[in-house]
Amino acid sequence: SLPQAKTIKIRDSVKTRESGAVSRVHLFGWVHRMRMQGKNMIFITLRDGTGYLQCILTGDLCRSKEVPKLT
Repeated sequence: SLPQAKTIKIRDSVKTRESGAVSRVHLFGWVHRMRMQGKNMIFITLRDGTGYLQCILTGDLCRSKEVPKLT
């Protein structure tokens, strides 16, 4: 029921956000830095060749077995 995710570069994320339309995006990159803030919040700085983007994981996403494997 969800629309197809559009693959974008980090540099295009501002344009996508400012367009005003609700959309799903798919980003590729690597984890530049990851910081855990307690048990319920993780800050991830994602990087690709075009820039950096800060992501925030909360709730059940923080307890996922996949989070420590992020590279």
